[in-house]
Amino acid sequence: MKKTVFIITIVSLFAFTGFSLNVVATIQPYYLITSEIAGDNASVSLLVQSGANPHTFSPRVSQIKKLEEADLIIANGLGLEPYLTPYSEKTLYIGEQIPSIFLNSETLEHNEDSGVNPHVWLNPFFVKYFIVPAVLEELTRRDPGNRDKYVENARKLIYDLNKVIRRANLLFSNLAGSYVILSHPGYYYFFHEYSINVASIEEGHGQKPSISHLQELIKMVKTERVIGLFHEPQLDEKGIKTIAKETGRRYYTVDPLGVDVENITALFEKFLDTVEEALHE
Repeated sequence: MKKTVFIITIVSLFAFTGFSLNVVATIQPYYLITSEIAGDNASVSLLVQSGANPHTFSPRVSQIKKLEEADLIIANGLGLEPYLTPYSEKTLYIGEQIPSIFLNSETLEHNEDSGVNPHVWLNPFFVKYFIVPAVLEELTRRDPGNRDKYVENARKLIYDLNKVIRRANLLFSNLAGSYVILSHPGYYYFFHEYSINVASIEEGHGQKPSISHLQELIKMVKTERVIGLFHEPQLDEKGIKTIAKETGRRYYTVDPLGVDVENITALFEKFLDTVEEALHE
């Protein structure tokens, strides 16, 4: 009798854990979003560790194994993860969920493979209206038994995103037509929502700015309404330091990957805190 109970217990435990959805998110922001929606109902892990540059990432053998074992992969797409081609059938490419009319292809600061700026996760409107619904739909399609829990968690996340959007509306309400200078156009889509012009120090990903380009940006700071200079911690500081020194302006660091935050709304709140500090300079 005891042996039978033991076998039943082991089988039940296997059934509980064996059918848990195994999800891999390529970068930290999608890990944060997916984890918040999934809660304890799916196993979510991160592929590209926080602080690493996703533009230059190449998976190791252990990470390839993780991709092979995944039931679902949440990725950005838009040329950011070319190594995912063998796993496309089980990959949700977030970039494909954003209507093309909203994607920027007008500047040089884009991914050469896709032709557009790939940083779609850095716009709370995109996250609310396209990214959260897409992740929710994919989780419920693959794991319908936990649908109600996924929906409840997604609603909580959207509630928090609404607070971020309301704060951004107040902060940016009178800044249309002004400029920001970014070391890399990660937050392009967020600023673009409020008709704030973005100038990037990088003239292409990984390309050091020319002297003439830096001179143009220095002139812009001196002649236009530039509300802030912003640097990403994953990048070289030489260009932004040069502009700050020549203009007497301070530059501020904004993280596009959420290295030290617990959820996606905290990433946006930290960004808004930094912009607000720059506006009070």
